[in-house]
Amino acid sequence: MGGSAVTMTPLRSRDPERLGQYELLGRLGAGGMGTVFLGTGPDGQRVAVKAIRPEWSADPAFLARFRSEVKRAREVPPFCTAAVLDADVEHDPPYLVVEFVDGPSLAGVVSDRGPLKPSEVYGLAVGVATALVAIHSAGVVHRDLKPANVLLAVGLPKVIDFGIARGAELSAELTGPDQVMGTIGYVAPESLDGSGKAGPAADVFAWGVLIGYAATGRTPFRGDSPMATIGRMLTQPPDLSGIPDSLRDLVATTLEKDPAGRPTARELLDSLLSMGTADVSSNVTPELREAALAARARSRLRRWPRRVLTAAVVAVLLGGAGFAAVQARADADRASDKAKQQGRTLVQQDLLARSAAALTADPGLASRLAVSAYGMDRSARSGAAVMAALATGYAGELTTDSPVVSAAFRPDGKVIAIGGEGTAELWAGSSRTAALPSGLGNVNELAFSPDGRTLAVAADRLTVWNVVDPSAPRLITTRDGGSAVTDVRFSSDGRRLFTVATRATLWDVRDPGRPRALWNSSTTAIPTVMSADGAVFAGTGDDGRLTVWRTSGSRIVTGVSTGTPVALSADGRVLAVQDGEKAIHFYDLTEPAEPQRRGTITVSGDRLSTAEFDPSGTAIALGRIDGTVEVWNVADPDSPVQTKAMTRTGGWITSIDFSPDGTRILTPGPRLTKAATLWRIDGFAPRRRATLKGGTVIPSRTVSVSAEDVVAAGSAGHLDYWDVIDAGNPKPAGTAKLVPPAGEPPVSSTYAVHGTSFYYTGGSLYSLTGAGPRNVFPDLGAGFVLDLEPVRGLVAVLVSAPQEQIRIHRLAGEQAPQLVATIPAANVFTARFGLAGGTLAVADSAGQQSGSSNVTVWDLADPAIPAKTGTFAVNSVGPAALVAGAAFTVTVGQDLTVWNNRDGKDRSVRTARRTDFGRPDSLALSADGSLLAVTSGGSTEIWSVGFASDPVLLAVVGGRTTGSAFSSRQPLLVTADPAGVALWDLVPIRAVLRDPLPAACEQTSGLTAAEWAAYAPGLEFERPCS
Repeated sequence: MGGSAVTMTPLRSRDPERLGQYELLGRLGAGGMGTVFLGTGPDGQRVAVKAIRPEWSADPAFLARFRSEVKRAREVPPFCTAAVLDADVEHDPPYLVVEFVDGPSLAGVVSDRGPLKPSEVYGLAVGVATALVAIHSAGVVHRDLKPANVLLAVGLPKVIDFGIARGAELSAELTGPDQVMGTIGYVAPESLDGSGKAGPAADVFAWGVLIGYAATGRTPFRGDSPMATIGRMLTQPPDLSGIPDSLRDLVATTLEKDPAGRPTARELLDSLLSMGTADVSSNVTPELREAALAARARSRLRRWPRRVLTAAVVAVLLGGAGFAAVQARADADRASDKAKQQGRTLVQQDLLARSAAALTADPGLASRLAVSAYGMDRSARSGAAVMAALATGYAGELTTDSPVVSAAFRPDGKVIAIGGEGTAELWAGSSRTAALPSGLGNVNELAFSPDGRTLAVAADRLTVWNVVDPSAPRLITTRDGGSAVTDVRFSSDGRRLFTVATRATLWDVRDPGRPRALWNSSTTAIPTVMSADGAVFAGTGDDGRLTVWRTSGSRIVTGVSTGTPVALSADGRVLAVQDGEKAIHFYDLTEPAEPQRRGTITVSGDRLSTAEFDPSGTAIALGRIDGTVEVWNVADPDSPVQTKAMTRTGGWITSIDFSPDGTRILTPGPRLTKAATLWRIDGFAPRRRATLKGGTVIPSRTVSVSAEDVVAAGSAGHLDYWDVIDAGNPKPAGTAKLVPPAGEPPVSSTYAVHGTSFYYTGGSLYSLTGAGPRNVFPDLGAGFVLDLEPVRGLVAVLVSAPQEQIRIHRLAGEQAPQLVATIPAANVFTARFGLAGGTLAVADSAGQQSGSSNVTVWDLADPAIPAKTGTFAVNSVGPAALVAGAAFTVTVGQDLTVWNNRDGKDRSVRTARRTDFGRPDSLALSADGSLLAVTSGGSTEIWSVGFASDPVLLAVVGGRTTGSAFSSRQPLLVTADPAGVALWDLVPIRAVLRDPLPAACEQTSGLTAAEWAAYAPGLEFERPCS
């Protein structure tokens, strides 16, 4: 959504420069209660600070009320609300500190660009309803919900300004009959009747008005004057024209005159989340969806202790002598036990919701929450939450007292150095062994010598340290060149040290105590990277273009292209050059005098901030300013493939270092976290079991696996077979030359059914039985073969005459296929059988121009009697973007969405974004429906799918793959690429899917005792990893 961003104006002469520990940067606005400033806290975090006006702060009654409001506001969970962070009522002036939300208000957006789109309205409706659930669950009423108090932050809207919110039970006392709290047009009728009894239902009324305004640009009761607006609101029905159909009835219920007739905020959110049409579900971001689920779970959690209390009261009331009393106590005990179990379940659900919400903001906390929830009950949902936490790649962090800018592994991987604002530290495992003496200034970069005995620190000056004993570092030498050193690295033999300041310098450090400058660059042409052997530099020349130097300082070549070199592979052969904010070009420096341009990476998110190759030079990690690190396979620099993305929000990535074995990376920060974060990049990577040798090397191969574990790979008129029953020793099982009839395109798919091979091309199906290809449907005419199901031998054929329909056939060896059933159809675009032919998912093209399709699922338990189970309105799907399981259907585009086949409702069950990958070329679902392989753009993604949680990306297989398939008999993934066919071992992935706790306990032990007390109040502390 567009709109004006938050505007800050300079401080005025009478404004304070600091309130408590918060430095004030400027004014954000002013209101009846006081002035709102933009400030920064001691951790550097930006916050909004509201200073109370003198006339209010001098009123003891107001201060008492304000103190009560602050206490309650701090109990409001931060689900689509601006979190209350701090307050000081005794300060002069009193002030309140809340989360700073950097986004335009709804009022500003509608004013600038007009009403929101219907899909945007739905996302807003969910977000504000989520905020009301959170607010009301804390016993607070907002009482001034209006467009100016809704900010449209990235990912989710946030409700702000609890300055006039009151505890629900204090509403009547604090709002007397002569006080009308709220904004005309958004106040509920009961706020005007003089009773002063307005409560949570008044906020629900304001929600309805707000949604009407967002959808139409006007309020539903708008009149020519304030009094006319009030009159319409009290006596007339609302004008709901222009509100999206899917929301109109729900908005009408929230605008009932009688507050008892309105839904609660919780009921409102439940109704919104159960809608799930394509237009609306695609505009609920993962952040918003998880916040909504977390708020809903928490509202249930707050109610369960009262149920336990009620059971106890009943037990007392039923107490007495004899059997009746004993029976009553037993019944009460059972009721209490049931309530406690329900409470335990709600606590677990709350932990799971919080874990999902923290995956990017604090992946360590997300892991601890998920592991503790899984320890409480090893359910499918809690297991999926642990999988999602593991899939982030988070492997721990080293926490310090100041922001971290740089971090580096010692070459043996056993010691880590971290540095930042005025400090540098050494860590062994998770223990800090030493801190370098203060006075270094801001540390920009750190580098260990290849033997690990020496540490070079780039800060306000260059310092070199003896770190043979990491618990007692000793300064060897200092070099002060008059300007800060921004980069430092050793050559692979440890004899040379490369530094960058206002100029680049190459040092001879064979005697670390007496470094000798071998060469200095000019101040206008500065190398920024050095090859590991110290023989070649690359940087930006005087003309601002890529330049390569020899160690001697002589230029090899200059003026190659624009851009700044940011990384050089260890062997010095591949140079990464950043061009603009988001592009990385690769150059082959095998012949340094003739750099050859190779492939390019363009990141889809925020701009790049740093880059680093792994020790093998086959992978590169790219840091972004949004706290994301992307890892790309660049074994073939012409075709880079993204294999991992890891995010921890809070600031940009300033440096990256790979572990010596290339399995982990170390990133500082982001800045606000005051920590260095460890990530695993190979956690779910499958192991290559075998490469199938023989056959014909051809591009664009497709691949399939028969029920007997025979792999068939084919393209361009060739079909090759391998027997992989013994996956460790696969054997060639034949080859065939496929010659499609004249006019037909090359083979596009291959199948194997009970030992007989078929291939599919141009909408026709051919059998390889006999002397040559035989058309299975020779009289199809204008018909079209949509799909073949190998296990049951079912074929779906689209015919258009005499009327459009799908015919289900069963293959019958050499005989003509048997017609089993017909299914009515219209505008069919593609269709796919589910696992073992149990379902058929059919996508139409009726909405292709508008970007949507209808997918209808048919139950084929008895193929002769197809039963329609549901229709889903989805974003437009391509021919290879649809796959069906036994109980769900998956559509793949920018989103990967799992749809429920069985409830007959138009509802999206689970979804995940996959914007970093292209349009799918092929999909494959494992036999148990738990894993999905998506091949697109030269890579194959492996996803965990199902009902328990959103899909989770587990791993990416590179190598320019063009097709993929699963074995139905053993844990194998088969991929095809232009060079051959590979078998990938899925045993480790399967083991973690069955029970993720052992893998998770290697990274965390679950919640600490203090965290458990905060997140699971009233329950005895549990240790899931003991």
